Amino acid sequence: MKSPSKRESWAYCIVGVFFLYGAYFNLGFDETSPVTLLFFVFIGIVFLIRGTKGLRG
Repeated sequence: MKSPSKRESWAYCIVGVFFLYGAYFNLGFDETSPVTLLFFVFIGIVFLIRGTKGLRG
């Protein structure tokens, strides 16, 4: 798999942060299921890892 460009890497990082923020925001609601929170956290971490790999070169 080829490394993403700098612009793509920043986009991955931003999307990852939004997913993690969504998980944090959903913690305030009682009806939020743990599966949803885990999904948001997992996707956010995957996007952040992919973005930081591209930024490191």
